[in-house]
Amino acid sequence: FMQGEYVAIMGASGSGKSTMLNLLGCLDRPSSGSYLLNGQDIAQLDDDELSEIRSRYIGFIFQSYNLIQQYTVYENIQLPLTYQGTGEISEEDHERTLELAKLVGLATRLDHRPNQLS
Repeated sequence: FMQGEYVAIMGASGSGKSTMLNLLGCLDRPSSGSYLLNGQDIAQLDDDELSEIRSRYIGFIFQSYNLIQQYTVYENIQLPLTYQGTGEISEEDHERTLELAKLVGLATRLDHRPNQLS
């Protein structure tokens, strides 16, 4: 896959879609073969390095949200950004939050909580 590319993964139940997503998202390691991400063999990285990759380069939109119920959409989007930096939200982080919300159609729902989304 190329950076910024959108890809649909389709197949019958049990065909390995979730396994593939877990591998691509660095949640699982391959038991055979290799997975190179930006030239790095994922199987050779430790847990901290995999966490860094997930934090900086990979995004998931879960079917069941996996959002923190007490947080607004805005706060849920910003949470990973706090882990990437000093823990403080910068003006750049604020702008990125608005950009991401707009990208997924949630720009007008930033103050909503997960149970208010469909």
